[in-house]
Amino acid sequence: MNYRSVISLFALSVLLSACQPAQDTKLDEKEIKQRGQKAATALKVGLLGQLQPAMKAGGPVAALPMCKVAGPALTTAASDSMPGISIRRTSDRVRNPDNAPDALDRKVLEIFQSAKGNKAELPTEHVEWLPKSKDSKAPVARYYQPLMIKELCLNCHGAKDQIKPEVLALIQKLYPDDQATGYQAGDFRGLIRVDIAPLASQ
Repeated sequence: MNYRSVISLFALSVLLSACQPAQDTKLDEKEIKQRGQKAATALKVGLLGQLQPAMKAGGPVAALPMCKVAGPALTTAASDSMPGISIRRTSDRVRNPDNAPDALDRKVLEIFQSAKGNKAELPTEHVEWLPKSKDSKAPVARYYQPLMIKELCLNCHGAKDQIKPEVLALIQKLYPDDQATGYQAGDFRGLIRVDIAPLASQ
């Protein structure tokens, strides 16, 4: 190959590379987990901060209406307080139909349920990368963290024959299509889902 051919090939490669679209900045998994953990913790602290006083003041009958109103409001507030973050809760047995899982949520729910069913150690977190979007502000990943049933939760999420009749009646009134009873302490309840987009500087 002569000198002129080499120059021509070099010029062509430069031209082709210039025509390639610029690579989008992609968050790495470490940052996804850091931001996801922060968001999930903020939501759990906020929910617990509302639930405990309500339980102390009036038991489950007082806590249930609070959960119906404050739960979605706290979720929205936690999302709004963190740039590039959108938070929600989901489960395969929802109480609020607005929390029904989408296809990706169902896939991740199955991962956690499979671990629980096989008596394997439940993951403490999970990351899924989302399809690439032309919108630079679109979420690039989803961070998931499990929600587990604690003793306190059994007042409203335990076996129906162990939930107080007035509490069960209120559940049926507030959530006619409720599926979220029949749990035991330590059961896997569902997921906190955090959609994460790049920050403006990224």
